[in-house]
Parts: sequence; C-alpha cells; structure tokens
Amino acid sequence: MTYLIKCGKFFDGINQKLDENIEVLVEGKSIKEVGRDLVYPKDAEIIDLSGFTVMPGLIDSHVHFEFGDSSTFNQFAITDSDEMKTLHTVRNCMTALKNGYTT
Repeated sequence: MTYLIKCGKFFDGINQKLDENIEVLVEGKSIKEVGRDLVYPKDAEIIDLSGFTVMPGLIDSHVHFEFGDSSTFNQFAITDSDEMKTLHTVRNCMTALKNGYTT
C-alpha cells in the first residue's frame, strides 16, 4: 500500500527546525521520499495531517526494558533475579520492535 502524508509542520531532527507543507511518501513500511509537491500513484491513500506536526523516525532514548510491568522500582530491584530481568528485556524489546521502534 502507498500513502501520501500531508504534514502541516514537519520535524526530522536533522535540520533542527520546523518545515511547513512537507509531504511524506510511504510505500509499504518504508519512507520513499520527503519533500514538497511529490509525485505519487493515483491509488495512494492520502493522510491529511496538515493540522499537525509530523515527526517520523524519532528515537525513544530513555528506556528501561528490564522492567516487567508497572511494579515499583523497589520490587524490581529487590525481587527480580538477573534471569527474570533478562526475560523481561527480551519480551519488551520484541514488543518495541513489533511496534516500529528501530533503535
């Protein structure tokens, strides 16, 4: 499936500024092109986010994958073994990857 996302404001984290009226062309799960007045297939689904700021590819840079759930830190620190923390980490990493996180 192909999507054309129309962005009101666009932040890519590289230019350190908000661009306006940017379009993002997505084919399948990949961003193919970013810019203005993009050429896109007639059957592309248009997603109008012109009233919003779009920030693709952000990184959640502060994560504790070893937490099992919403338990308190004391419970985690005192009762979870290293092996249990490892199992939580693997499960939480798999969930994050399935949800689109790439780093």
